[in-house]
Amino acid sequence: DLMCYLLSIIEKLVEHIPSASFAIVNTLVSMMKVGKLDSTLKDRREEIEMQISKVQKETRLGHGLCKGKDSHEPAPKPTGDFRKLAIVPDIRDMKRKHENIRENIVEGSYESAEEYLDIQFRLLREDLLRPLRDGIKEVLHLKATNSREKPQDVRVYEGVNILEPYCTPKGIVHLVQMNMKKLKHIRWETSKRLIFGSLLCFSKDNFETMIFGTVEDRDIKDLSKGKIYVRFEGVNVQLMDNNPYDVFTMIESEAYFEAYKHNLEGLKEMNEDRFPFKKYILNSEGGINVRPPRYLSNSLV
Repeated sequence: DLMCYLLSIIEKLVEHIPSASFAIVNTLVSMMKVGKLDSTLKDRREEIEMQISKVQKETRLGHGLCKGKDSHEPAPKPTGDFRKLAIVPDIRDMKRKHENIRENIVEGSYESAEEYLDIQFRLLREDLLRPLRDGIKEVLHLKATNSREKPQDVRVYEGVNILEPYCTPKGIVHLVQMNMKKLKHIRWETSKRLIFGSLLCFSKDNFETMIFGTVEDRDIKDLSKGKIYVRFEGVNVQLMDNNPYDVFTMIESEAYFEAYKHNLEGLKEMNEDRFPFKKYILNSEGGINVRPPRYLSNSLV
């Protein structure tokens, strides 16, 4: 099928050269809107559109994770131990207008392994949270303007209920019931929606308050009925009131939480004593002089 092959080519372009292929990919996707697609191809096209929007947005922002009001002014040193920061976000992370984070040191050296780990952790955590934060802001803006456009970095599910809790070998999870009215066309077998480890945000009051969780179990039969199992951790457990009649808006972040989670946990476990290749990564000796391995020395030839 021509459309299927065309979608495969577009997906590869977006995956490997997103910025360079933006113009041609955007044109091809626009052309595909004219023809009729089955539900599976339509879902794949929507995934591509989200990726295109993300590339466009990052280009427009200049990848400005670390830039404040004055891009030439370095970010101040943060207070507190980064290891005490929760990996799962809370409402403060979403309400924060701007996160001023120190940049990677490209020229020069780091003061210590602790400084290096702090910068890497905060940059990676912000990379995880920013799509969700920007997505929530965009959802609120679209609602306020009665726009029918779709948000760029998130997927929105309306009419969601958090039902009873279940005890599993890994802890307590909650059954979540979605309204399937707008989800009937989705082929859950091939869709990337609501996969294990996806980060979710729930709100019942237009995002004045929020609770966060991750997808714990993704069963195709349950998904076809609008059911998923979600794990709420940390402070989010305390915010649960277990009222099955409360109706939530649920937002799914495009950033895959599970992949970030293990890297962030790994950074927390490292310290000055457990830091491999310290002198090369930190450049603490004022210049990197990597000697060749012993088997290349003349004495062993």
